[in-house]
Amino acid sequence: MKTITIGDIHGVEDWKKVDPYQYDKIIFVGDYVDSFGLKDEDIFANLLDIIAFKEAYPDKVVLLLGNHDIQYLFQYSQYGCSGFRSTMYPSLHAIFNDKKKLFQVSYLIQNEDFDYLWTHAGVHSGWYKQYFYPKFIRRVGMEDRKIDEQIEAAFLDEEYSLFQVGHLRGGYESVGGIFWADKRLTSQKPLARYHQIVGHTHVPEIHTVDIDFYTSITYVDCLQDKHDFYKLEIY
Repeated sequence: MKTITIGDIHGVEDWKKVDPYQYDKIIFVGDYVDSFGLKDEDIFANLLDIIAFKEAYPDKVVLLLGNHDIQYLFQYSQYGCSGFRSTMYPSLHAIFNDKKKLFQVSYLIQNEDFDYLWTHAGVHSGWYKQYFYPKFIRRVGMEDRKIDEQIEAAFLDEEYSLFQVGHLRGGYESVGGIFWADKRLTSQKPLARYHQIVGHTHVPEIHTVDIDFYTSITYVDCLQDKHDFYKLEIY
């Protein structure tokens, strides 16, 4: 299986260079909006093109949501972050909600040896064990479900721990959830036994931190620096 990951978009059109016939999976890690340099209409048109791309290849394209997207999906007062454009809120709120079935917040590929997990910002081991597992998984009895199923169910339930912001990002918690986790923490203690691929924290180039043979985390938020996409072959 040939997989390609596309980092945080923020309005840029470089993703259009990807040939869909060359890959089995094309995974966007979110943050489609809130550019600091592009016009509203350009950002919105690019988002519509991404949605059309997903609709044209529904089984191949995966659209994850980022923290800059959920502030338009929900009410801004709930999950606001920097770069918010009040001028775009009505149109973005409408399109994210009208097309919300096309989006998700996690993606998992498993083979005999490895588990590959995509989220926007990453799953920190301490966050999972201290916040997510006891406050959601144990409460709703999902201990035996796959991690992507746990995360998706929690998102539908609007479980707070997913959206919490760590102190390194200006929040009040010790570590952020899957939309706000910071590289300074996830690079030290990513959830064990997963090879994670994430965006959110800007890096000058694609960067992988290997913890052990079964655990790593790769950061791909460098698209705006005109770096190549992250290509992954899974057999």
